[in-house]
This record gives sequence, C-alpha cells and structure tokens, in this order.
Amino acid sequence: MHFEPHETIAELQHAYALDCVDMAAANFDVTLDFSEASVDQVEAICALLHSSPAPPPDVFEQFCKMLGFYVSEVICRHLGATPGIVRDSSGASMFGLSLPDSRLCWPVGRLQNRLVNGSEDDVTHYYRHIKSTLAA
Repeated sequence: MHFEPHETIAELQHAYALDCVDMAAANFDVTLDFSEASVDQVEAICALLHSSPAPPPDVFEQFCKMLGFYVSEVICRHLGATPGIVRDSSGASMFGLSLPDSRLCWPVGRLQNRLVNGSEDDVTHYYRHIKSTLAA
C-alpha cells in the first residue's frame, strides 16, 4: 500500500464533515462538535440508520461519506492523522488516513461497514482502538 497526502482530499473531508454536522442536527437533533466524545454520537446515528429500512443507494453513499469523513476529521484533529489517497499494488485507490505511526486506516469504509453489518463494526470501538494503539 502506498499513501499520498492530498490537500484536495483534506478539503473534501472537511466539507463532508461539515455536511455531517448539519445532517445530524437536522435529522437526528444531535450536535456534533468534532470532539472525541462526538464519535459516540456518530455511533448512535449509525445504530439508528442500521435499524431503519435501507435508503436508496445514492442516499446510503452520502451517509457513508458524511459520517466517514466526519470521523476522519476527528481522527485528524485529535490523533494527528493526515488525509490522502491510498493506492494498492493493483493501482486501485481509496480515501484514507495515514496515522502518526505510518499505519493506514479507512474511516469512510468503516462507516459503510457499520451501516451494513451493524454493531460488529462499532465506530466508537474503532476510534478508541486507533487511539489506544497510538498511545502504546
């Protein structure tokens, strides 16, 4: 895997994160403030979405991006990650983060898994795991 920091991805991440703040307030009466504790609120939104009838594919994709980039923004702000593009050996690329210890993570993909699979892909656990492994 190869990581490339990318300013445009950072800007995209920030824009989707702000959209997530607006969506959470308008649809779930939840105030997201980019704090570490707000990841718990994202998990609660995910639980509600997972237990609801599936939205159309384009709406589902938007939820994944908003929620995933919101969590990405929290990881960047509090854990020092860098947003960018991750390319695998086949040349396929995806949005990802490089953590301060050079490990990579994919919060948008994790949020998609959370919405599809349910609590086995808990977002709060994901964030806490990343944080605890950086502190070790």
